[in-house]
Amino acid sequence: FPSHDTIRIGLKQELSVTQADKRPLALDGGLQLNWFLPGLQLKLNWWHDISQQYKGQHLRVAASSGWQSRIGNFQLGFALAWKDQQLMNTYYGLNAQEGDGLEYRALASWQPEVSLQWQYPLNDRWQLLSLWRHRWLNTDVTSPTESGRIQSPLLQESSAHSWFVGFSYRFL
Repeated sequence: FPSHDTIRIGLKQELSVTQADKRPLALDGGLQLNWFLPGLQLKLNWWHDISQQYKGQHLRVAASSGWQSRIGNFQLGFALAWKDQQLMNTYYGLNAQEGDGLEYRALASWQPEVSLQWQYPLNDRWQLLSLWRHRWLNTDVTSPTESGRIQSPLLQESSAHSWFVGFSYRFL
């Protein structure tokens, strides 16, 4: 298995992480639409790279439902994100210089996720927050040396887990 500072390329090649160019920091702008139905919240997000770093866009559709209990408020959510080829290629592809002559072109991606959020009111203004999220990463790339699609050599996992614990303060 490759070490944490190397990336396996193809069957026999390895790439040092220091060989891969740093990926740019981008600033996105966009729109968000919310629909509130009895017992269900729907959300649609559209973002576009306004900094012109990856020159692409992505969408996210989410649905969540919540319930209250003695130990706080819970919200279970499901989402599906679409990321275009420009975004995916910037962050998950490898150009020929990075890949020792091999080019890996990333494809547009659908990435589903599930989340569970917990909020516990401490008083009228403060809440304790916790969020757990699991996202399945579809980071398919194509390469002239491989037949079909393969996972980006820049990733060792096909999913990502997130945990957040913090506080919320309501100003109004």
